[in-house]
Amino acid sequence: MNVHDFTIYDFICRNAEINKDKDCLLFEGKRIGFQEYRQKVDQLAAGLTREGVTRGDRLAVVAYNSDEYMILYGAAAKIGAIVIAVNWRFQKEEVEYVLTDCTPKMVFAGESFQEMISDIQTQIPSVRKLVLLGKGTPQNGVIPFEALYSKQGADAVFEISANDGFVIIHTAAVEGHPRGALLSQSNLVFHNVLSMLQYQLGRDDCYMGFLPLFHVAGLTLALAMMHAGGKHVITEKYDPSETLELIEQETGTILFTFAPILNSLLDKY
Repeated sequence: MNVHDFTIYDFICRNAEINKDKDCLLFEGKRIGFQEYRQKVDQLAAGLTREGVTRGDRLAVVAYNSDEYMILYGAAAKIGAIVIAVNWRFQKEEVEYVLTDCTPKMVFAGESFQEMISDIQTQIPSVRKLVLLGKGTPQNGVIPFEALYSKQGADAVFEISANDGFVIIHTAAVEGHPRGALLSQSNLVFHNVLSMLQYQLGRDDCYMGFLPLFHVAGLTLALAMMHAGGKHVITEKYDPSETLELIEQETGTILFTFAPILNSLLDKY
């Protein structure tokens, strides 16, 4: 492997070897170690491949934060698929525009967004399947996330370039519509390295992940922490009381904040 082709999946494999059972993700009391995270990524990648997802295909997500969201990111990285991280604050018409524009093969919807996505699906011929991501009960025609896991083919090797696209994040509206910006795997890997240097991140650090995983700041810090071998504490949405409790319980060391968020934390402290 050329050093310039170091991918997101490469550091997932690296951490599975050197960090093994160390906490990688924590979500609603459920802990996933680095080795288990890779296993889930491998099995999901196998399941996606079984469903016909290949390098360059798009997988849209309209959901709140969860451990499954991060597993999907990892599986997409392994097979070279591109995640369309849709802003769940978008109105129905905006979501339809984004999905029509990006032509995803599958859409992963959180419980609160199943009905909306089911309504939109008929207008988007590229979408073959809807998947429930996170907690909840699948509606008619929606398959559960767990159904995609497959042990058969989990050890498959994919030829992926670091220059392959990894995620599409939509920027502010231009001429009335949001515009998708494509980031490659190498964009994120190099950003990880810069973040690790800037913030001195290491395996003893803990990122408080309450920013939405569709947001570039939420995603980049999550990946940088994973790359560094630290822990990512995921919360579905931001809640100041819950955040303060988790900072104390999990010895949180870093978070990304904006003035209103910081003020709400200080008010609760």
